[in-house]
Amino acid sequence: MSRWDDSVTETAEDAKRFWSRASLDTLHQMMAPRWAWEAWLQAALGGITEPGSVFEPGCGIGLLTEFLPAGCTYYGCDVNREYVAEAVRARSRPGVVFEHRDLDDVLAAGQRFDWVVVTSLFGMFPESVTYELIERLWAAANRGMSVTTVNKRLFGTHPRLRFEFTSHDPDELLSLAASLPEARRVVLRHGREYQQFRGHYWQRGLVLHAWRDPSSDRRPQLFAQPGHEGVGHKTAWRSTWSCWRAIGVRRTRAGSTGSAMAADEEQGSTR
Repeated sequence: MSRWDDSVTETAEDAKRFWSRASLDTLHQMMAPRWAWEAWLQAALGGITEPGSVFEPGCGIGLLTEFLPAGCTYYGCDVNREYVAEAVRARSRPGVVFEHRDLDDVLAAGQRFDWVVVTSLFGMFPESVTYELIERLWAAANRGMSVTTVNKRLFGTHPRLRFEFTSHDPDELLSLAASLPEARRVVLRHGREYQQFRGHYWQRGLVLHAWRDPSSDRRPQLFAQPGHEGVGHKTAWRSTWSCWRAIGVRRTRAGSTGSAMAADEEQGSTR
């Protein structure tokens, strides 16, 4: 169960209904404080190691596009018409497309993207449904996927809290990610690892990055003009990739599937 004030969601349909009707004010409250939300979006984009097409399900007002690495194109969808209209008004440009559309329609159509970035989608969905969604969204990712959520071990519930969001156990999240087909490497980062979140609510957050085996031959499907230079941090993906190379990759065998993969956590994470 998830709750926002008196609104309670127990099913995926409840969650979609809630967000399809939620006001812009509700969204801005969720994104407060703005500096922390923007920093969290940039942490989610840390999984992009090279330019490509980016898909954001539940894009809201499209704030993620302000931090896209250079050379990336973007497609975002949301069930809330008002959010999409605001995204189009404020952030639509060549290479960036927003659409009022259910993410299930995108996945059912078999559309694929280089990178899938999930930043705020799971908050009101049942936990069991979110694990299923991670597997389905992974199938749409040609190169990798990033997911942000809340650490279940650190996120308490109390009647006086204004909201109760869906959260995930770090070990369960890692276990699922390591079992994804063709997942070569998985990294789980904790909010406390980011200096700007220490001592702040956002230190309870989790960022999951998963990358495919580079031998995958699936080609990206672009929905906007190619060659567009995105705005934001021009060298972000280059510097991030340098950091990952320094960490190294641990390879293991994936049991019944026999595919090569690895599951890494950054220093200070909980296994």
